Amino acid sequence: MKQEEQERFAGVTHFTQVDVQPGGINIQHVEHLYQADILKGLGIELEVKRRGAGSAGGPSECPPELDTAPARTLWQKAQDAGWVDEALQPLLSRPLAALLADRMAEVLNIAAKWKVFEQLWQRSNMRNDYNAALNQQQCDKFRKMFKKEICL
Repeated sequence: MKQEEQERFAGVTHFTQVDVQPGGINIQHVEHLYQADILKGLGIELEVKRRGAGSAGGPSECPPELDTAPARTLWQKAQDAGWVDEALQPLLSRPLAALLADRMAEVLNIAAKWKVFEQLWQRSNMRNDYNAALNQQQCDKFRKMFKKEICL
């Protein structure tokens, strides 16, 4: 911290840094919640990184196959259904997320579906998750919900 900043914020000893990116949320130290309001009042706002911002060692950008106009329409519908968050990360179990990836790839005609979704979601072996989902009772139910919610 610079000397000038140390003098301006002498009474502030802790703050909250929230880093939101595809793959997770990193919250660094919260001691006094009111301090965020103090910092904001002093003109210091907590930074929220948007999808695709990327960082060294962090998640990569949305693959081009999943960042088209038809894909964005599907993403919005998936968000409305509560299946993905604003950063396009799944809010479902791994098997159901693999089913979502399979259905979206089918609708968007994406041949390398596992590769692009594994890149976006920072996962591996999604094919195994998909195969596990096929053996679960919720598979047919999810497919019907997808058809109803996404592919109207």
